[in-house]
Amino acid sequence: MRYLTSSLFAEGPSDTLFLADLLTRQVRELLWAGDQAETDRVQVEGCHTVDSRERLQSEILEVAQTSNIIFIHNDHREAKKIEALRSALDGRLPRRTRLVPIVPRAETDAWCLIDAAAFRANRGAECSLLPSRPADVERIADPKAVLAKVVGTRRANDALELLGANVSLKRLAEVPAYRLFLDDLTTALKELNFS
Repeated sequence: MRYLTSSLFAEGPSDTLFLADLLTRQVRELLWAGDQAETDRVQVEGCHTVDSRERLQSEILEVAQTSNIIFIHNDHREAKKIEALRSALDGRLPRRTRLVPIVPRAETDAWCLIDAAAFRANRGAECSLLPSRPADVERIADPKAVLAKVVGTRRANDALELLGANVSLKRLAEVPAYRLFLDDLTTALKELNFS
């Protein structure tokens, strides 16, 4: 049995609340499908993708010594930062490490809105505000505001972690931006012989 390690560099702390559990679940699902490896929880790094380019590169190079998959998160409007980062790190990462971009079309909060069932633990959640089709979350102009209306402004950040642990991976795979991420992750796992 092989062991896969992974780390997350996200834009900010609220993104990590949702993404850490979500990514851990997604990686485990893909590994268990191949029945060839195990993994721990995705390691959340203290450096964020909005930090200085030099610091981010340095931190990634350090983490790459022990991580097989390094998730790099930026919302769509900042997606060019990921390509610049990949170019700057080209040839500098160990052969057993892959960068996997996570780029929601709007904001990460949109992905939280795809699954009314995931809100059941949030008593009083206003699920009628959620789109009926998963792909429609990418059309929401202000996902943070919708999330706050669904769960209540004071509980929005609290809901992120719970949603990351419960939102349907199957429904997420129907969201085009998430599907791109999933394809990149699957390719990285294949290149590293983990699937």
